[in-house]
Amino acid sequence: MRGICNLQVSEQPPPRHALARREPGSFAAAARTIGRALRELLGPCRQALVVGLGNREITPDAIGPEAVRNLIVTRHLGSELPEALTGLSSVAACQPGVLGQTGIESLALVKSAIQTAQPDVVIVIDILVEFFKKDCFSLAKPS
Repeated sequence: MRGICNLQVSEQPPPRHALARREPGSFAAAARTIGRALRELLGPCRQALVVGLGNREITPDAIGPEAVRNLIVTRHLGSELPEALTGLSSVAACQPGVLGQTGIESLALVKSAIQTAQPDVVIVIDILVEFFKKDCFSLAKPS
């Protein structure tokens, strides 16, 4: 598993106000921009685990859970409908919530999800990740 890196988007995504106003095509344009950047960053990837960190009850902190809520999860289809995954990676998702909601540290839940899914890559979406890189590095050390 690769270590932590910051995703740099080389092309201009739609303006933030276009997304906020839900202008036609803005969400699709943003999704395509992020998709291209992730494909470039990750290269060939068989399995991914997307972790949405944050408190879904607090709007500024809900970006991780909201991203996972809008994700197409495909890991469960691999053994049942392999033809459904043609051209897609196997994707699993985890929304561990926050300590105050679950009584369990998010890191413990994410480690368990990693052991279960055994992904090639873990993508963590969190508004606060910039402040806690040290903790993320300890999770992402190559095994």
